[in-house]
Amino acid sequence: MQIINELIDKHDWAMLSWRERYGDGIWVALAPAVSMLDNIEFISTGNDIQSIELALYLNGQGLWLPVVQGETIIDALRELDLKTSSVPEEFLDKWMRATYDAYERLYELGRRDGYKLKAAITAKDKTLLVPEELQEFMELMKAHCFPGISKEV
Repeated sequence: MQIINELIDKHDWAMLSWRERYGDGIWVALAPAVSMLDNIEFISTGNDIQSIELALYLNGQGLWLPVVQGETIIDALRELDLKTSSVPEEFLDKWMRATYDAYERLYELGRRDGYKLKAAITAKDKTLLVPEELQEFMELMKAHCFPGISKEV
C-alpha cells in the first residue's frame, strides 16, 4: 500500500469509506481533499439517478480513478492498492492532477442532476476520461487488476 501511503503522507490526500447504498459492500476512495470525497459520497448516496450514473461511471470509463467498491473494507483496500500501485511513477503527478479535475467535474455535473452526468459520460467529456498520457496505464491496469472488464471502458 505504498502509493496509498505516499498519497496521504506526502501529498496530503484524504481517504474515505462509506457503505454502498444499493446492497452490501463498501466504497473506498482517495482524493486531494476530503471535501472532494464528501462530494462523491453525497452523489453516490443521493438520488437514484445520480447514484446509479456515478456507480456506472466509476466502474466503467472512470475505472482509472482511485475509487473502488468491495464486499468488505479489506477487499476494497486491496482493490484500491492494486489500482493505485499500477500507476507508473513517471505518470503519478499527471494522474493526481487528472483525478482532481475529474472529481471537480463529477461534482459539478452530478450534484443536482444525474442526467447531466449521464450526458457528459455518453458524450465522453474529456475531463472524465483517462488522460491520453495514461491510456497505456489504463489498459495495463484493466488487464492486471480487472481482467473481466471489456476493452471498451
